[in-house]
Amino acid sequence: MRSPTRTLAAAAAPLVAACGSGAGGGGGDVAANARLKLPTYVPFAGVKPDLPFGDNLLPGFYGYPADPAAAVTGKPGEGAGKVDILVNTFTPVPPAPGSNKYWQALNERVGAELAFNIVPDADYGIKLSTTLTGGDLPDLVMLQSWTPNLPAVLKAKFADLTPYLSGDAVKEYPFLANIPEFSWRPMVANGGIYGLPTPRAGIGNVMFTRDDLIAQRSLNPAPKSFEEFVELCEGLTDAKAGRWALGDTGVGGGGALMFALTMAGAPNGWAVKGGKFTNAVETDSYTPTPRTAPISARIRAASTSAPSTCPRATTRTASSGSPGRS
Repeated sequence: MRSPTRTLAAAAAPLVAACGSGAGGGGGDVAANARLKLPTYVPFAGVKPDLPFGDNLLPGFYGYPADPAAAVTGKPGEGAGKVDILVNTFTPVPPAPGSNKYWQALNERVGAELAFNIVPDADYGIKLSTTLTGGDLPDLVMLQSWTPNLPAVLKAKFADLTPYLSGDAVKEYPFLANIPEFSWRPMVANGGIYGLPTPRAGIGNVMFTRDDLIAQRSLNPAPKSFEEFVELCEGLTDAKAGRWALGDTGVGGGGALMFALTMAGAPNGWAVKGGKFTNAVETDSYTPTPRTAPISARIRAASTSAPSTCPRATTRTASSGSPGRS
């Protein structure tokens, strides 16, 4: 899909709500963005979901289908040759194709050479900047939502997919048509569609628990108050043994600590009252006071950056897990 001056931006996350409004497009001409007809949503009929899709919600399944439907026949990428792809990763970089049987099998089944350049996320900003500056772009690029001058970058260097995806045109590509409308909104910039989203449902903080460890200690698995939650964490913590209830404290923002503090009345990031914005760290629930200090100290005593044994909060922002376009 690469031309001398254009490449394809496909999105790693459907909305960029983590760094901006998830309701609108990526920028540029606001009026033109509003006039754009988003891709028509045509759900895949091969599998019936247990839970239907809704506003900012993807269809849900209670389990993996017992009899999976065949999505495609043949090799969908046959004839494409080598496809260069630049992406980031939050996990260790996998082995190169020469020693990676999974990658080899994927290429065989797709019918093309998927040449991924997989960069650790910590280094991706620099890699992306140098790639954009150099001008020799791969076929597909993961663009982060905070890329400077993103609408201008998209217009100058990336393919406008509007003729292929707007309205009913997307029906030529059934599995792109299977992506709900809310996932497409942040792909809009300069009055066109400049990216492909990876759909993710809108969620907030989610707590994962080790029910087996809670049962071993005969603790309450379903605390109904902040105080009961603190008691659960204390019951799971054994500092001498190096075992902690909360493994992801998220002191820098988000994580289990902020999840717990919202139970104590802290806002979810920001509070707005009388037109004034107040950050969570400015509230009494975050800053210890004579009233909150004992509970704050108890929460911190049950927290560490080591692997957790109990509730862990993870934040995958609405529609934009790792915010951006990929």
